[in-house]
Amino acid sequence: MMLGGGARRRYLPWMGGVALLYLFPLPASAQAGDVPDTPRQRWEYFYEQRAYPFATIPAGALQRAREGLVASRPDLMAAPPPINGTTWAPFGPERIPISHTSTGRLTAIAVHPNDSDIIYVGGAQGGVWKTTDGGISWMPLTDGQCSLAMGSIAIDPVNPEIVYAGTGEQHFSGSSYYGCGVLRSEDGGATWTQLGAGVFVREGASNARISRIDLDPATAGAVAGTTVLAASDFGLYRSTDGGATWTPVLSGIATDLIRDPTNPQLLYAGIRRVGVSRSIDGGATWTSLTVGLPTSEVGRINLALAPSSPLTLFASIQHKSESDLLGIWKSTDGGDSWAKLPDSAASCGSQCWYNMTIAVHPTDPNTVYFGGVSLFRSTNGGVNFSDIRGGIHVDQHHLTFDPQNPETLFVGNDGGIYVSTNGGGEWTSLNTNLALTQFYSGISLHPWDARVALGGTQDNGTLESTGSFDFNHVLGGDGGFTAIDFLDP
Repeated sequence: MMLGGGARRRYLPWMGGVALLYLFPLPASAQAGDVPDTPRQRWEYFYEQRAYPFATIPAGALQRAREGLVASRPDLMAAPPPINGTTWAPFGPERIPISHTSTGRLTAIAVHPNDSDIIYVGGAQGGVWKTTDGGISWMPLTDGQCSLAMGSIAIDPVNPEIVYAGTGEQHFSGSSYYGCGVLRSEDGGATWTQLGAGVFVREGASNARISRIDLDPATAGAVAGTTVLAASDFGLYRSTDGGATWTPVLSGIATDLIRDPTNPQLLYAGIRRVGVSRSIDGGATWTSLTVGLPTSEVGRINLALAPSSPLTLFASIQHKSESDLLGIWKSTDGGDSWAKLPDSAASCGSQCWYNMTIAVHPTDPNTVYFGGVSLFRSTNGGVNFSDIRGGIHVDQHHLTFDPQNPETLFVGNDGGIYVSTNGGGEWTSLNTNLALTQFYSGISLHPWDARVALGGTQDNGTLESTGSFDFNHVLGGDGGFTAIDFLDP
């Protein structure tokens, strides 16, 4: 039906799923199109399309639909016959001309312990990629695996050919998808084995999103005996056989996990809306840490440990109801007690539920990095922070250092992967041929020129193809539906 007077419609659940339609007028500014954009409204719009006519998306709806399609039309799932004389090539984009060259959201980075040219990254919905030349070129490794949503990557410190990837992206956005458990490779990413399907994959429900994979270096080197921990929104799980079997060791939504490099038995975990816990037995049992930490309005928690001073810890905590930074807390006694740092420039821009990460320089406990919408650095132990983003993409999700060079810092954000070789002074994009861009629905095609397409992306604008891997950047921010006039393209 037509809605006049600037009205909008909303659907309410009622009587077991019957939808009620109600109307309300929009303010004059909204009718004129002058409506401020907010991440929450974008998420609601994304979610409501998929939930309608219900208030929530039914658990396991996508999985059941796929199973029904396979059962009714198995021919649709079979590989199509080859088209004679036709070859296929990537269409892109690989490089988006914004923010020193971007590509798409990247949530995990792991650097080889002995070779700085070998790096693995995990895209929000692009799978695991690997470079062997320091980011000059990348190759996809998991296109054929059970999930392309990546949350964490860990390299075995003793045998770096063994790589673990935790699937499912735990950034709590409408475009953060669940995974299929843990993937393990024993040949540097050439082949993979799915692990933990009985734990992280649940019939009739959403699967787990894994925020961290951590390996015990004292047991590493041989798959069968390696102790692996996986922090997920199903809780914190532990395996003592390289991921073959898993045991729950801590309940709640585990948003972060760190290990003391000088004492592998000592670990810390952040539990969303609960607090920080510590284990002194390699993750088998846990004790809550409470002295000095907040007890209310606690949302997502991210943790960092100073490798050169392992009793020095940092916890950044989201304000649960306001979604900004509740504060950064510091401990100098291994978590026994905590003190809140002075409020300073560090901020998540009201998106701490989505973009928040913290790290400490490997050899200087007073140099602390914090990522929110922008990227910040403190040189006095967190007392003061200054903005060091330097034009790279916004919305920081992951920070990690080169094991060979403590001044080399990598950051993953909504634009991809960037590197600084001087501790954050200057930045270089490593987004060369990473095809990680998330397109929203509403891509449009030119009516007769197959080289031209138009589409809106997640936080990388609206893009127009040009017939090469480089796309034109038409509009900024988050993209939306597009259309090309088929009479006048």
